Amino acid sequence: MISIHFDAGSGGILVLHQGNDVPPPFQRHSLAYAREYLSGVRPALNQSGMLPYDLPLVFGTGLSDDRLLYATPVRSTHRFNPFTGADRSKFPARYALLQGGLLEQDYAQGALRYYHLS
Repeated sequence: MISIHFDAGSGGILVLHQGNDVPPPFQRHSLAYAREYLSGVRPALNQSGMLPYDLPLVFGTGLSDDRLLYATPVRSTHRFNPFTGADRSKFPARYALLQGGLLEQDYAQGALRYYHLS
């Protein structure tokens, strides 16, 4: 899986690649693909004239492992969502927000209840 992030407000282009939690051959291939992709897409975007400025490389390389996406969904000290009662420890940890997983659903339901909209 590869994730590419860019837009006029992002401050640059960033390609996420597999991190240390996959077997080394997969990590090497993912990193090689991310570098190759970045070497083609950045110049194409910068030459397109669609963005108000040329995209620099985020972090100096334009590459990051996927630790941003693999972080545990439980970022607070609450195991249970205080608004929905959902046990967050049972939510999938990987890509939960990007895939519209249980964490996002629980967050939205909690917000609706907090603001008395549900």
